[in-house]
Amino acid sequence: MTHFTIDAYFEALHSHHQRHPRLTDMHPLSHLSHNGYRLAQNTITFSLSDGKKLWNLTLPTKEGFELTRKEIEVRISQVARHPLFVEAHYFPNALTLFDESGKCLVCQGILQEAYTPLTDFIRLNCSSKRRSNLRTALQNVAMACRTLLRDGIHHGSLDYHSLTFDESGTLYIADYPLSTQKTSDYIHLAEAAILLFVAGCDIEAYKILIQRKPSPEDYQRRLRHILSAAEHYDISPLIRLAKLLATPANGNTFAEAIEQLSCEGFRAMPLLHSLLATHHQAGTITVSPYDHDEYIEGEMVDFAKCDEVYQSDQIVRFRKGDIWGYAHWNGEYIAIERIILYANDFAEGRAVIRTKRGYGMIDTSGRVVMNDVWEDLCWYGDENIATASDENGKWYIFDRLGRRLSTIPAEWLGDPSEGFVVARKGKKFGYYATNGDRLTDFIYDEAFSFCNGVALVTKGKSRYHIDTTLHRISNNQEEIVRKLRIENYFP
Repeated sequence: MTHFTIDAYFEALHSHHQRHPRLTDMHPLSHLSHNGYRLAQNTITFSLSDGKKLWNLTLPTKEGFELTRKEIEVRISQVARHPLFVEAHYFPNALTLFDESGKCLVCQGILQEAYTPLTDFIRLNCSSKRRSNLRTALQNVAMACRTLLRDGIHHGSLDYHSLTFDESGTLYIADYPLSTQKTSDYIHLAEAAILLFVAGCDIEAYKILIQRKPSPEDYQRRLRHILSAAEHYDISPLIRLAKLLATPANGNTFAEAIEQLSCEGFRAMPLLHSLLATHHQAGTITVSPYDHDEYIEGEMVDFAKCDEVYQSDQIVRFRKGDIWGYAHWNGEYIAIERIILYANDFAEGRAVIRTKRGYGMIDTSGRVVMNDVWEDLCWYGDENIATASDENGKWYIFDRLGRRLSTIPAEWLGDPSEGFVVARKGKKFGYYATNGDRLTDFIYDEAFSFCNGVALVTKGKSRYHIDTTLHRISNNQEEIVRKLRIENYFP
């Protein structure tokens, strides 16, 4: 059995002559060689872009996938143009690779459109100000359950990575062609529905539910806590769904229960948070939240024994069990005074981490740049700033050293672009500079990020573009922008 080196993959990805013609116009998201991949379950996945969409290219780390070529082709043809499954393509000759002896071999590949995993989607939308997205996602989970039941399509290994969403809350199932397990799709969709519902009701309870993978005993205990809270607050659909998970039923019964829960109103459930918090404090984790003694500074990490491995900015992030860590590309461990429950990629020397307390930011030496106390935290390496929100929903802008640049009286901040940040307060939008300066009041009914020096805004019945001086562009310029947008120079 032939295994390929990571270098062989990168060499083929960066050489158009060694790639399938369909991949010719795509480029890896990273600019450095050892960068931007995920290693798991005898496969390696790269993030690619064609200039319009993001894609994931999954390749086997040996001669082929666990499924045969015919099985993969049949599965992809089954889900082609299906509303629940992301676009996927199978290439029997995706890359041309060379083994250590110089023998030329070809490698299979599966290309799939990329979206946001379930846990990341909930994290970005669990604020009480954004419950509408959670509601939409919950309704789409119900639709997914009904659609899979109607069409008879068996996935078999749904998890947080295969359940993905777009910004509108539309649900997609991502890694169907590589599924080999035979578990119940409806159980996983029911669990996703409960997570979405709990996030809309009680953010703190949701955080506890996702902090670590539960043992079978913990899982049953959590179900009992959810059932107790549902009975206390008389949430009939949640009662039914929790009981179904304790004693699994058929798919149609799950579908009905999820549909009922998708129509239930969100409400505060302090009892659930109290029950979960009490169990969590008395659980099996007895170490300090800032002790992680599996490795010490400079010790070598064997990536082959890790459950997941990614690499970016010459730093590797890896997962073993429920704990994440960082190491240099040669395997040398980077000590961080935190137990990391989720680690993000490095960009321009900074990475966002999640601990039991919240989100924080570190540098490549492992030093904490921003303490892990934030409800939400995003680092934008290209703009050299971080945006963060606290538990009260207030937003802030920080520089790369963790110094606060501004407090933004807004309920939402967009991604910074070309030196500007869109902010929303109530139903109105305005603009801030990335240094924290307020540039406009909240005067627009709609406002979008800058692209190529202009941004689209709506004010009353007028819809037009503004330039970087924040003034409306002329009619002649508006016509030019309209033509360029048709030609895809603008989003």
